[in-house]
Amino acid sequence: MSRIIKFRAWDKKNKWMCHVGELYLPRDDFENGAVINVYPLKDEDTKDLDDPWYEIIQPNFVLIQNTGLKDKNGKEIYEGDLIKGADIENEKHIGIMKFTEGQFEVCDDDDEIPLYYNECRFIDEWEVIGNIYEDKELLK
Repeated sequence: MSRIIKFRAWDKKNKWMCHVGELYLPRDDFENGAVINVYPLKDEDTKDLDDPWYEIIQPNFVLIQNTGLKDKNGKEIYEGDLIKGADIENEKHIGIMKFTEGQFEVCDDDDEIPLYYNECRFIDEWEVIGNIYEDKELLK
């Protein structure tokens, strides 16, 4: 089985989520680290840009990996997404998709404590409702 590894990025300076077009490590400038070419996800974020594609250098971005999973609406799930769903007793939960101990798991709030799948319904019955960068207030 193979899958395309996808990323998006949180632009810390402009405070918006971006598509990642390219990710590269400069051969002769390791001090600055990774560089990405990005495009803001929302069209309204690009209205004042001459060229909507632009470059960000570390540490001005947070790179966010796609999990390869989709929610109940077919939306791709990324690390840091806020996921809403119910357990086997139909009690509602909101969790954060995290990469812990070598796998992606839905964790309770900011803790590293997973909402274990034997207590929760399958991830394809859950729904992405936001992410920790733009929608932190949904955890309250």
